[in-house]
Amino acid sequence: MEIKAGDKVRIKSWEAMEAEFGLDEDGDINCLPYITGKMRWACGATLTVQEITSEARHLEFFMEEDPGTFFAAWMVEEVIQSEI
Repeated sequence: MEIKAGDKVRIKSWEAMEAEFGLDEDGDINCLPYITGKMRWACGATLTVQEITSEARHLEFFMEEDPGTFFAAWMVEEVIQSEI
């Protein structure tokens, strides 16, 4: 799945990621990078990709709706609208 700045993407639901990875002792999704309860609002939401970086062997996205939090490529369920 190719994702570009400006694309609208749907983030996987909390329930889907919990089923895939389970929860850690703090109740966060048990994966790297971490998905904490503070990110739960974004799970299942459609967000706009603002910036793409490649850090720690993961493709990461910063979203317009929350530019201080990054999302890894595997967290994206699908591209809803692609910018050309």
